[in-house]
Amino acid sequence: MGSRSTQFIGLNMAALNFIHDNDLCPISSNNHTFGMFGEQIPLGVWRDKDGKIWTEFVQDAPWSSGPMIFTALKSGEEVVCEWELDENLGAEFDQESGKYWV
Repeated sequence: MGSRSTQFIGLNMAALNFIHDNDLCPISSNNHTFGMFGEQIPLGVWRDKDGKIWTEFVQDAPWSSGPMIFTALKSGEEVVCEWELDENLGAEFDQESGKYWV
């Protein structure tokens, strides 16, 4: 019998590149989510050079022996770098392609 745990997957490679390529600066915040045992998981918040705030948020948390937490970025109503469901992936997720199938 396998153990259950929270699997924090986080941002895909496109989101990490977006943060880097746009020189987003991390800022202190209380942005977080919770794992399956109530553990607090910090999520990032960044400011761009124009003062726009980008927040990491939970896009999806499908179950695979516990929640797998996939995150993306948003600023207001603008959402970027979301994970894409792909039933032909052949794995639970691929950070490089930004695809998952759980």
